[in-house]
Amino acid sequence: REAARRAQSKNNIKQLMLGLHNYHDVHNGFPAGTVPNTALKPEERLSWLTTLLPYVDQNALYTQLDQKGAWNKGRNEPMVQT
Repeated sequence: REAARRAQSKNNIKQLMLGLHNYHDVHNGFPAGTVPNTALKPEERLSWLTTLLPYVDQNALYTQLDQKGAWNKGRNEPMVQT
C-alpha cells in the first residue's frame, strides 16, 4: 500500500510539473502566487494552482470556477473539495 501511495504521489507531482511546463510554454512565465484580484485580500484569492487546471486536463473544473470570487465562498466553495 505504501508503495502504491508513493507511486501515486510521484505521478501527481509529475502531472503538476508537466502542467507548469505547458503553462510556461504558452505564457512565457510561471503563474503568479494567486489569481490577480484587487477586490480580494491575497488570502481570499484563488491559488496559482487554479491557473494550471487547463494544463492538467481539468479544463471543465477551471471553467466552473468564479475567477473573481473568493476561493471559499459562493460558487467556488463546493469545488474546493475537488
